[in-house]
Amino acid sequence: MIMSNTKKLLIVCAIPLLIILGYFSYKYFKQDKNSLKLGIDAGAIVSAPLFIADEMGFWKDEGIDVKLINFTSGKEAVGALLSGSVDFASMTDLAFMIAAHRDSSLRLIMTITSSPMTHQIVCNGDRGIHNISDLRGKKIGVTIGTGGHYYLDKTLATINLTNSDIQKINLSPPNLSSAFANGSIDAVCSWQPYIYNCFEAITDPIIFNNQEYNSAFVLASTNDFVLKNKVNLTAFYAGLQKAINYLIHDKDAAMLIISKRTRCEITYLKSIWYDYNFSLEKRKFLINNLKSQEEWGKKNNVLDRNEKDIIWTDLVK
Repeated sequence: MIMSNTKKLLIVCAIPLLIILGYFSYKYFKQDKNSLKLGIDAGAIVSAPLFIADEMGFWKDEGIDVKLINFTSGKEAVGALLSGSVDFASMTDLAFMIAAHRDSSLRLIMTITSSPMTHQIVCNGDRGIHNISDLRGKKIGVTIGTGGHYYLDKTLATINLTNSDIQKINLSPPNLSSAFANGSIDAVCSWQPYIYNCFEAITDPIIFNNQEYNSAFVLASTNDFVLKNKVNLTAFYAGLQKAINYLIHDKDAAMLIISKRTRCEITYLKSIWYDYNFSLEKRKFLINNLKSQEEWGKKNNVLDRNEKDIIWTDLVK
């Protein structure tokens, strides 16, 4: 049977098209299989396991390429997750709680760090602040909608102060120390290394922490991503477990890496190192944290008061 000239022409044209489609399909599926974008709080000590896994090549050892996308807070990282510019993100449990109310498809994958010392308040003694009750009438720098915001409110409640008793100044974490140094704020509520930066910025710093909030630092993504990337996430978990082991058994070398990544002096880092629990377990207190934060969010207009409560056990598995 003789093939018509038209059919021959169609076949000739189709072959290059199929080759091109095959090439781009290969690139797409290869990237989907091996390459992940992780949004992180690039300056936070709680990101230590992520810094170590990246620096030591533990994820590459497991056959996956994890690209760290830097942000100045977990709040920013989760914003990138919700916009689809990263595959998954690291954040505090508070940031996850708020994000879960914005997108019901989010799932908590794992906890990587926890500490009751994550959030602290550093005050300027020259402004007459010598104990926590002296915060009345003062200007406090804080990043609204973060764990620092939540911790500040919980701390104020323990001394019977309300939002009307102080003035909150909303600042991004990197801008806190300069505002503290120039005297435009009297105190700061944040996390490391920003607390350290503020401590170094003045001559008479005083730090308060009442351990009211045992903060969990978690990884989260969409349910769709989790279901489609079980192999990738297994490899990711294995690489991260190597990082945890490195933090525990090679802590001096680990501190040098964390000091470089966070720009926190090694001597200071050593003094706070044991405040942090590096572990991939989902901490038992996590569900209680999320419920308490949800209640706080509705009372303080962080969440819509009319939103239904989330069944957190469905999102933390």
